[in-house]
Amino acid sequence: MKIKLKTLVESNPRYTTRKLAEMLNTLKSTIVEHFVKLGYINRFDGWVPHDLTEKNLMNRISICNSL
Repeated sequence: MKIKLKTLVESNPRYTTRKLAEMLNTLKSTIVEHFVKLGYINRFDGWVPHDLTEKNLMNRISICNSL
């Protein structure tokens, strides 16, 4: 199921959990659990990997220090 879910999201990251649940014939809560396990988060109406690059990390640190 994780492979199907990941393939669907990579083809269209704007799928809703409701639509994905219908497509995979499962519950919305199951879809959300699998997204968490895959490391995806919902940002700006799309599912994206929750990766923090080294540059983003350094930017966050410098911003926090400046505050």
